[in-house]
Amino acid sequence: MSYNGYGHPTPPAGGDLNHGIALRDVTIVTFTIAVFMLILRFLARILIVKKTGLDDYVMALATVVLPSSHPRESQKTKISQAY
Repeated sequence: MSYNGYGHPTPPAGGDLNHGIALRDVTIVTFTIAVFMLILRFLARILIVKKTGLDDYVMALATVVLPSSHPRESQKTKISQAY
C-alpha cells in the first residue's frame, strides 16, 4: 500500500470502493435470522421440553449485549477524526 505525503493511504487504482451499505444489509439479515432462530429455540424448549437451561439464557443475553457494543455513528466520527 502506498501513502501520500500526509501519511494517508492512496486510494486503489480502480477507485475507492465502499462496501459499507452491502455489509450493513448482510449483517441486518443475518442478525434477523439469528433472532428468529433464537425465538424458535425458546419456543421449542418451553413448549416441547418444558425446561430451559443456562445455555438458553446465555444465548439470549449475548444476542442483546453484543450488538449494542457496536460503535455508533457518533463514535465512528470521533474515531475517523482522530486520524
